[in-house]
Amino acid sequence: MKIAQNQALLNDQRSNCLSVSMIVPAASYLNFIRKAYDDRGGIEGQRAPLKTKTAIKIRGRMVDDLLHGAVLPPIVIGVVPTSSDEADKLKNEAVNGNIQALVDRLLAVAPAQVAIIDGMQRTTALLEASDKDATRMASHDVRLELWIGENANSLIYRMLVLNSGQVPWDIKRQLETVYTFLLNEIRQRVADVAVYKIEDRNRRTSSGEYQSSIIIEGYFAFTSRKPFVDVKERVAEDFARLDATESAADGTNLERFIEVLRLLAELDKAFSRYAVARGAANEGNARFLEGRDVFSTRAAIIGFVSAAAVSIYGEPGFELDPVQIAANSIDVTNSVMGLITLLDAKMPEEVGTFLELEVLEERLQGRTGGVGDYEREAFYRAFLSLIKHGKGLPSLLPCWRA
Repeated sequence: MKIAQNQALLNDQRSNCLSVSMIVPAASYLNFIRKAYDDRGGIEGQRAPLKTKTAIKIRGRMVDDLLHGAVLPPIVIGVVPTSSDEADKLKNEAVNGNIQALVDRLLAVAPAQVAIIDGMQRTTALLEASDKDATRMASHDVRLELWIGENANSLIYRMLVLNSGQVPWDIKRQLETVYTFLLNEIRQRVADVAVYKIEDRNRRTSSGEYQSSIIIEGYFAFTSRKPFVDVKERVAEDFARLDATESAADGTNLERFIEVLRLLAELDKAFSRYAVARGAANEGNARFLEGRDVFSTRAAIIGFVSAAAVSIYGEPGFELDPVQIAANSIDVTNSVMGLITLLDAKMPEEVGTFLELEVLEERLQGRTGGVGDYEREAFYRAFLSLIKHGKGLPSLLPCWRA
């Protein structure tokens, strides 16, 4: 077996990432990763919950082994630099073998996104071992592997590959952790969208607020062009679909998904101008009492995103040429923004009349089985009509009747 001269750097051409291996003191690694997670409530918010006696026992054994000098498998860290220029500088340091300079640059210029791709439990064990005996752990080294990618999509691919086949967590938490980079990209680029996690409040208080798992499910609906998504199946198989050899196409896909989210947030804001007075009577416990109630429903978000995807890319099975797709994307944006401009010119009460929420309420009432699928289909058809007609709509009545 021949040993390669280069022991630190590999270029992953499939996902367009650099893989850099290194050995660092455990204390140095923990300081770096704590700093990276300061803005997101600490590493604790990213851990998978350990509830079984077996899991707790295994964790305790790992901590004990570390205190007795055990060496852990490599911990994999994903890094998305703040800009393509910064990514090039990091790659140049790695290619030239300047690993220390690369690490120094990472510490000096905080990357836009840093996440533990593989090794959350090992990191937790290192933290607990350091809490028990900081002096002993000060001389302990750990092996790291940095994956440096130019965009979120390439690192999502790595996360899916490395996490596939593991014992599944709660499905919402699994989605949140695997798609950390996608969610961060959305937070940074869509100012009107606030993405909150499982631990945050469960009910939104204003337009533009959405739970992370719904956003990710919307991403699945967008890429599949269907309002019906088997989330568990897609998490297991998505890495095959996200073929990083077609990274340019995937990048365009992500750009268009983010634009559709922006449109959704703008439409949500326009609908939300119609609000009822606090404490107003809600006869019959109506679900859709005011404008912001529309996109408080998971089915509405998935329906809008999938309708936009079909309007841009065509129905599943159709493969439109890039020129047609680009033209369709512009048409969708112009149509939705035209309707938003129309709504913004109305008084709040007029917006309420335009929304025809009573008709929507009637459309979704009376179902005893398959309610979720029925509502997704109803919203999907409604938003196909909305995108088609835009500012030409006299009200949303034709949409709710579609």
